[in-house]
Amino acid sequence: MIAILGGTGKIGRETLNAIRILEPETEIIIGSRNKPTEGDVSSYIWKAFDVNDVKSIDALLDGVSVVINAAGPSSVVSAPVMAATRARGIPLVDVGDSDCYRKYEAKGNSLVEKTNNSLVMSGCGSIPGLIGVLPIILSRDFIKISELEVNYRIDEEISMSAATDMAAKMNASSTSEINATTFTKPENIPLFGEAIYRYPYHDEECEAVEHIINPLKSIWNMVRPDTEYEKLLASPYKNREELATRISKMSKFAIKDIRPGIHFYVKIQGILREDQKDGARVLYASCGNPAEVSGKVLAATSSAVYRTSRDYALNGYYRPATFPMIDLLLKNINKLGVFESWNIYPYLFDTDTEEVGEL
Repeated sequence: MIAILGGTGKIGRETLNAIRILEPETEIIIGSRNKPTEGDVSSYIWKAFDVNDVKSIDALLDGVSVVINAAGPSSVVSAPVMAATRARGIPLVDVGDSDCYRKYEAKGNSLVEKTNNSLVMSGCGSIPGLIGVLPIILSRDFIKISELEVNYRIDEEISMSAATDMAAKMNASSTSEINATTFTKPENIPLFGEAIYRYPYHDEECEAVEHIINPLKSIWNMVRPDTEYEKLLASPYKNREELATRISKMSKFAIKDIRPGIHFYVKIQGILREDQKDGARVLYASCGNPAEVSGKVLAATSSAVYRTSRDYALNGYYRPATFPMIDLLLKNINKLGVFESWNIYPYLFDTDTEEVGEL
């Protein structure tokens, strides 16, 4: 059995639909406070779930092989659920990240003969999940990497819940001011736009990828079509709640005339495996509705964990990019049709030799 927490929410419903495709013979449990009344309620078992009620957590986990947290990146849910799954030896796959996972950095991740499953995997949504997996895919064309560049653009309406989590992590200052002359300058990035703005970042996902492919230099950017994001962080605000409100409102305005979606641009330079010569590859991929993509990636990851846990004990803390069975994850992603377009350019924007296909 597979249990989905938050299965009645936007991402949870997408996860449920995708899991049905990947694991049609597996019994699914939905855990939520209120009993669902919409959709095909006959396709799963509903159990009352309250994160503050230990008995409801225990009842939900009874007989379950994998737990999926689609309720969002909040430690309010993640911490007690992680404690319960680890105590029972049940793998936990989370759509987001939580500070409680930082405290569970296993001394040594392992994939051994089946004895117990104390695995925790976080960041399994569209971002950061895919943004970590794509560089791993492209890196297979190289024997040595001199430079990695990753750019992503996400166009979606941000809910207040998601905006609150974002605001809590931002290093913005309530008294900060940025003069217009210091704003990020517009750049021309082929496939993305002639006048877009890049905002550098570096987090746990970046570190995980860098540890695996070992580039001499790496650049990670969030791409925006304007400077509204920069103005948002520069303007004074009373508290994080006000900042969250602004983030949510800004996102609604930003996608007013734009189709929701996610776009990735990954460039690697180094020694190519095929001819042992210096070269470059650019991977450009695009996806549809971010909530739908998050649900599919979460389901793809959870299915990979579910199938692997049948034969092996999965111990430790992972992200999609570091999962030992990443090829199984990629197979699931392709089966669910996560990418609307996916192209590899053997040389920078030499589209005459473009490769199109699956991961």
